[in-house]
Amino acid sequence: SLKTAVISTGNQLLHLKETDTATLRASLAHFEQKWTMLITQLPDIQEKLHQLQMEKLPSRKAITEMISWMNNVEHQTSDEDSVHSPSSASQVKHLLQKHKEFRMEMDYKQWIVDFVNQSLLQLSTCDVESKRYERTEFAEHLGEMNRQWHHVHGMLNRKIQHLEQLLESITESENKIQILNNWMEAQEERLKTLQKPESVISVQ
Repeated sequence: SLKTAVISTGNQLLHLKETDTATLRASLAHFEQKWTMLITQLPDIQEKLHQLQMEKLPSRKAITEMISWMNNVEHQTSDEDSVHSPSSASQVKHLLQKHKEFRMEMDYKQWIVDFVNQSLLQLSTCDVESKRYERTEFAEHLGEMNRQWHHVHGMLNRKIQHLEQLLESITESENKIQILNNWMEAQEERLKTLQKPESVISVQ
C-alpha cells in the first residue's frame, strides 16, 4: 500500500549517514499522524459517497455491477489456487493482504446489498398487476446476488484464516532455518580460526 511504501522508504533512508535523520523522523511521524486522521474520517466519507451513488444507481444496475465484481473476485482467487502454493512468508503476506483488501471492499459494498434488498420490499408494496412480473424477475436476480454474496464472503473468510495459519507456520520454519544457518556460519568461522597457524600453536 502507499503507506507501507512511504514508511519503508523512510526507514531505508534512516540508515544513510548523510541523511538528516531528525527531519526525516519528524516527517515520517507527521505522515503517520495524517494517515491515522484519514483512516478515522474514511467511514463518514464512504457513507456520504454511498448515499450519492445510491441516488444515481438504479437497483437493477447495482445488482449487475455487484455480481460482476464478485465474479472478478472469484476469478482472481481461483487463478491463485491454480498456481503453486506460496513457499515463503513474503508470498503468503502478499496473498493475505490481497484477500483482506477484497474483504474490506466487500464490507463497504454491504451498503449496496442492503439498498437493493430494500428495493425489493418497496416493490412488494405494489400489488398492481403490471408490477408483479417485474417484482418476480427482480427477486430472482436479487436471490442470485445474495447467494453469491454469502458464498464469496465465506470463501474469503476461510482463505484468510488458512493464509494466517500458513503464515504462522512458514514464519516459524524460516526462523528455525535462520537460527540453524547462523549456528553453521559460527561453526565455520570457528573452524577457520582454529586452522590458522597461530591458533594451532596456541592449542599446542
